[in-house]
Amino acid sequence: MSFYRSKLLKFNVKIKGNRIYYVLYAVAVALVFLYILFPSTALKMVLTDRLNQIHPNIHVTIAKLEPVLPPGVKLYNVDIFYRDAALLNLDTVKVTPGLLSLFGSRTILKFKSRAYAGWIDGRAEFNRHSRPGGATVDGRISGIELQRIAALNRLAAHNISGLLAGEFTYSGTGRNGSLSAHLTLADSRVELAAALFGQEFFEFKDVDASLVLKNGALAVQKCRLKGNQLDAEISGTIGLRGSRGQNPLNFTGSMTPHHVFMAQIENSIPAGFLKGANTGRRAIGFKIGGTLNDPGLSLN
Repeated sequence: MSFYRSKLLKFNVKIKGNRIYYVLYAVAVALVFLYILFPSTALKMVLTDRLNQIHPNIHVTIAKLEPVLPPGVKLYNVDIFYRDAALLNLDTVKVTPGLLSLFGSRTILKFKSRAYAGWIDGRAEFNRHSRPGGATVDGRISGIELQRIAALNRLAAHNISGLLAGEFTYSGTGRNGSLSAHLTLADSRVELAAALFGQEFFEFKDVDASLVLKNGALAVQKCRLKGNQLDAEISGTIGLRGSRGQNPLNFTGSMTPHHVFMAQIENSIPAGFLKGANTGRRAIGFKIGGTLNDPGLSLN
């Protein structure tokens, strides 16, 4: 009797093992067909259209889209334009939706993108039927190599490099949207189009800035710079509605020159102006006006 029971047990185990095998096989086949038949073109058009509704001056293109696990999509070569001028190029963007949010009035997406040797990741939430509520995006930036951003070099005549990191938040809809950010820049260098007091470049170990982009202007609420040639604090605005390089500047701040830079500028400033302004003893107030391509500096 025990002999037959043993045979029956082995038979049942074999059947269960085969069932698991067939289930796994069916799942694998389904995933293969899902990948092959995935409506990449249609979804790319829908997603592009949705992204282009966020702001009238922003246009997005996607070169390629593929499904990924966990359920989501991966975008390749995502180009973002501002007023038809290239703004950002993202190598890849992985987008994963909150599955439960797909059945609600507001959709939640998580994203992670590779760009300029660094990463941009975060969470986006928007109303699927447009209007009230608009969109909100919270994100983080890390390891972005600033010198790789071609749009930055086109915006101003000065070459800027360094490692960018920080956090940002976007909220609103269309022209009523606003972007705020707290950014840090490490090991940065600014190569000037025209020398300032004989100095052709400035190097900064740390830059810490709070910014707000709204109503066609970038407001620098506070920016602190610690560098090799000088330390400084600055705040003000950059108008973004002008043509390339003609964006108006309106900044005020103070700087504390280090020894070498102080020696370079002391002969260019009226006698007595720098009295008592030795390195580390007193900051020198200044204003910056003009445009990005032709800034004007005046000392207080």
